[in-house]
Amino acid sequence: MRLSFLEGETVAYKIIFFFSFFFILNCSNFLYSPTREKYFDPKEFGYQTSEIELKAEDGIHTYGTLITSKNQSNSKNTVILLFNGNGENQSSHFLSLVWMVDRGYDLVTYDYRGYGRSEGKPNPGDINSDVVKFIENISLYCKINRKNLILYGQSLGGAITMRALADVKDKSLIKLVIIEGSFTSYRKVARTILRKNIFPPLHYLLSFFVTDSYSPEEKISEISPIPLIVIHETEDPIVPFENGKSIFQLANDPKQFWEVRSDGHIRWMNMGRDPNAQKFLELLNRFILMNDQSID
Repeated sequence: MRLSFLEGETVAYKIIFFFSFFFILNCSNFLYSPTREKYFDPKEFGYQTSEIELKAEDGIHTYGTLITSKNQSNSKNTVILLFNGNGENQSSHFLSLVWMVDRGYDLVTYDYRGYGRSEGKPNPGDINSDVVKFIENISLYCKINRKNLILYGQSLGGAITMRALADVKDKSLIKLVIIEGSFTSYRKVARTILRKNIFPPLHYLLSFFVTDSYSPEEKISEISPIPLIVIHETEDPIVPFENGKSIFQLANDPKQFWEVRSDGHIRWMNMGRDPNAQKFLELLNRFILMNDQSID
């Protein structure tokens, strides 16, 4: 049996419709893949923790964690506020930077709504509002305790951080912004990822079902005059290297690009054991030393 041209065209449209319908239903999963499971507890590694609760304007409760060392003799008087990527929750992602607590930094992690113990369901608008409020609360904590504040956004968390920062009213305590393995546009990065899995031009068409609301692209230039460090692994299999370069190009000075020759995604530090991680720590230490006397 042979299909006519029109019959074949009809079959193609049905396939496109099927994939489009399936993708629309799963768009939220494309951006957010939260889990409720508790993977690790910082206390198990010998750290001190304090829970931070945030109540949003719509009544939703979200939670963060302050992780500190029991030994404060080498304290850098600096808080690193981490916003992690789209999967799992803070109970796994804190591991990427917790080694810096041993080097004198305090670490704050956060679960977006729908992640970990945080209530609600994730969506770009509400997450942006929550993160703005959380940054402002941690800034107030830093002001009271005379500490510097560094914002550190990884992957999806980098995009969230850059966009939310534009809405933060008082940025005076934020001394540095670090964006690792991230991107400028939800739609553009979706197009890149879909290209690897779906035949063209379907990947291009489906990318338009991914919302670009609250993408940071138009706000990256506003990070200045806060110094910005953009980190990206050269062979990143999840968020390709050119995404990091795009962030850097859109940013105004002062800025620095940290190119890591690696084929991973947010893995290069290796709990501080990688030589590049040590060089990065030295850079942060010098930066904090220069800015330490500017704490209000």
